[in-house]
Amino acid sequence: MSEPKQQCPQCGERAGVPILYGMATPETFDDPDIAIGGCIVDHDSPNRRCLSCGHAWRATFEPGPPISHEQSVPRSHRRRPLPKSSLRRKKG
Repeated sequence: MSEPKQQCPQCGERAGVPILYGMATPETFDDPDIAIGGCIVDHDSPNRRCLSCGHAWRATFEPGPPISHEQSVPRSHRRRPLPKSSLRRKKG
């Protein structure tokens, strides 16, 4: 991950990394810049964990500029339009 580590509110070290919830991939387990959070996430679950002391907290973020749907969905996951030939009804 290219995201800079955040300062831990408990120990003060700059070792806070994002917590990943859900199904992790093998690459994720080897990534030193991600903490594994498990499968269950609530609206108030922590989103940062300190690699030095283990403290977990919910970091707040300044809202950025709004993004479009095209910017938020990876190109590989976007729907492709159907070919016109598949939209015609078969006579019969």
